Amino acid sequence: MRGGTTCARRADGRVRCWGRGAAAPVELPEIVNAVGLDVAESGAIYVVTADGRVLRSGSELMKLGPLEVVPEDGEAIDVSVLGDTPLVLMRGGELEGRPRLTDVNAVQIDGARGLALHRDGRVTAFTAAKATSLPIKDLEAFVGFGCGRRRSGELACWDARGKSKPWKGPANIVERVAGERFGCDLTRSGVSCTGWNDVGQLGTGREPDRMTPRLVDLPGKPIGLAASGRSACALLDSGELACWGANDAGQLGDGTRRDHVKPIIVSGASSATLPAPTDGLKDIEQATDEMSWADLPAACKRPTKVAGLETIASAIAHLEKDGGSLWFADFRLQPGGYRGRVARHGQHAVQLRLTGKGGITRGRYQSSGARRSSMIIHDESGAKPTTTAMDLVIESADKTWICGQLLDKDPAKRQPFAARVEKRVY
Repeated sequence: MRGGTTCARRADGRVRCWGRGAAAPVELPEIVNAVGLDVAESGAIYVVTADGRVLRSGSELMKLGPLEVVPEDGEAIDVSVLGDTPLVLMRGGELEGRPRLTDVNAVQIDGARGLALHRDGRVTAFTAAKATSLPIKDLEAFVGFGCGRRRSGELACWDARGKSKPWKGPANIVERVAGERFGCDLTRSGVSCTGWNDVGQLGTGREPDRMTPRLVDLPGKPIGLAASGRSACALLDSGELACWGANDAGQLGDGTRRDHVKPIIVSGASSATLPAPTDGLKDIEQATDEMSWADLPAACKRPTKVAGLETIASAIAHLEKDGGSLWFADFRLQPGGYRGRVARHGQHAVQLRLTGKGGITRGRYQSSGARRSSMIIHDESGAKPTTTAMDLVIESADKTWICGQLLDKDPAKRQPFAARVEKRVY
């Protein structure tokens, strides 16, 4: 949401927008397979499709047309808009636009400023005119603009020069967004906002500005969050959108220009979704929370950290009678030479397929034998998955957790993993 326009990507790949030029949600024509989108300050809408193209609308929700700056080979996986300039993230990690960067995982935009997270944990700050490397070398993911989670699990922030500042906020945060002089946090407890409240942007009614967090009363469990200007929206697990705050351009989608100091459900925008892994597979679930190793059972304690290796987080297990699959998102895999993305946008999906009599049990799994294993990489293009050999050991397996290590030719380079059991098919 930006420039008086709000957009939502539906679960069926279609996009609906409202605000400037349309007070109530309207479906954008010709878009049936959107995997990412962003809105410019002018209200122009940029959409990334599953086949790697980027399409652009006018500022009045006009018919979409091709975006000329995108290469013709259809390699786009995400788009972010810096002011009115689109920055397109390509499958290989290239960030096309101004500036041009490489080996990028994720992008954060705040007005005329931007941050790029590189695959090796570095961060680059940029404007349309220049890019500056910050002295940050171990970031795993952004948490709002100017803050993030380090690979150690520590939450931290930094100033314009990259100097560390203490994290201020909840430890169990999932997402942080900011508008004009207000901000909101999404945690496992819900959404809370602080800052100015002149048009109800805190979502808790007509009350003075507030710097103490207070939960917004939402009609469902929030799983996603967005804010811009003096408005905010929360995506609920039902697929509905609840919005509040300024509505001067119709950005709350209720067909009026009346501000709302408490959340309202946006009619006609149901089945909106968070940006999801663009793997084309319906049965891969989106991971929005990183697993804490502190939450694992005693039998799944993390082994001694090995320099250069990263833990795999946010895994789910689908079990069958004679094996099952472990699905990973928000991951990095190093054994075998494959590196995935940590950013939510453009994720690959990695499937560890295990087979063995009696289901998944403790022991070693290899490419042959009584217990067999393989790693299947599903990329965002929907192309035929790539299958490679994977040697691993299961150290603990019960009704709720599957834990173990991926093995490498070098015995010192073992990488721990843990998967929560979410589905059983017997």
